[in-house]
Amino acid sequence: METKDWFTDWFNTSYYHTLYKERNDVEAQLFMRNITEILSLDTTTHILDLPCGKGRHSVFLNSLGYKSYWQRFV
Repeated sequence: METKDWFTDWFNTSYYHTLYKERNDVEAQLFMRNITEILSLDTTTHILDLPCGKGRHSVFLNSLGYKSYWQRFV
């Protein structure tokens, strides 16, 4: 019997949508702004977003000038 990795279907399951229904771009931006300020990260910092999910955090980090690299597991 062939098995698939759990993450191949995860982002389109009812569980994912239930867990992340309150999460959106605004929430991701607030979180990234807070964490970069707390860590005092310079915009020349390279950041790895792994696994990135839908990429909300990386997109915002790039818009702030950080070098954000991401990989989605699917």
